[in-house]
Amino acid sequence: MKQLLLRNMILAVSGLTLNIQEVAKSGKFASVIMNAIKAALFFIFSIFFANSSFAQVNINYASGEVISCGAVDGVIPNLTADDDTIAKELRCLTDLEELKLSLYRIGLCTSKPDATNPASDWATKCVFIMNKATPLELTLSKTSKNSIDSNIDLSGLNEGTYTHAVLLVGNTLSSKVKATFTQKFVGKTSIGRICYTISGGVDPGNSPTRTNLAVECVDTETDVTTNGNYGHSSKEMNFWGTSSPKKAAANGDDVFLMLNATTLATINTSGKTSDATMIAGILPFSSTQTISANSTSIDIGFQLTDLGQIKFSTKSECSDSNRSSLGTTEACIATMKNYGVGFRVTVK
Repeated sequence: MKQLLLRNMILAVSGLTLNIQEVAKSGKFASVIMNAIKAALFFIFSIFFANSSFAQVNINYASGEVISCGAVDGVIPNLTADDDTIAKELRCLTDLEELKLSLYRIGLCTSKPDATNPASDWATKCVFIMNKATPLELTLSKTSKNSIDSNIDLSGLNEGTYTHAVLLVGNTLSSKVKATFTQKFVGKTSIGRICYTISGGVDPGNSPTRTNLAVECVDTETDVTTNGNYGHSSKEMNFWGTSSPKKAAANGDDVFLMLNATTLATINTSGKTSDATMIAGILPFSSTQTISANSTSIDIGFQLTDLGQIKFSTKSECSDSNRSSLGTTEACIATMKNYGVGFRVTVK
């Protein structure tokens, strides 16, 4: 079979996400490009804009998919949030500015690995085009280029039909997010319409005090610069409310908390802590990908659009009555972080 070339193209056929939704629209993607002849691999970004209009968005969340915050021309319209509500029940999605992750493996599979422990048989069902004992530390952004040429190996791919991908990443992900609103929100020390992740911030949980917020809100971009604390906040992934290391997504994705590359993590009964060091995603292609003698390229990409999750709070110190002394605000913002890891593959 002819040598395959990973090259730049718009990823429009397959949708893969390491989270509870399948991406269906074009967006800002950090696209992985590899020229197999020159042995270079870079991340690049294509920007597309969907048609939308200003509308009031209710961010109360019970179950299912988290809705988009509905930004228009970079501004999130009026949001409505019930009072006395914890952060996991008030959320919406915006774009990530940057995502830091530790990448161990990327695999393409001819059939779905074991549904209980995918590591038990993925060696026979999948070809790992990246397989690292020590992870590759990546920062994905709209402007970065990450050369990982020495870490990609296409030689194991054979002609045939591929149905799933495997993505193995570290269990702690760091996100950099900034959002502009039409309303004012409460941050850690100030209020404003521009809110951003605080460098070194940690997800404060569902009922945060104001001093624990991982987000600051200000009036102007100048304030962001003056504060000097806009950066990445981190979150260790766990599945709250369950002792199972597996989470099955509505779109068919299976996500596993892993102790290591072969062993499932042990979760405590509340799901709040575990011994996980990695996250494994078993991700079905929206349409199967066929590698044949006529195949010329494989495109791989990470997604940033609508994968920044904003979690709000109107509970306790952030309730309507307790915020009243600050002026007119809709809620506190507890955290802004990644909503999983968006990933796509296309064979041409």
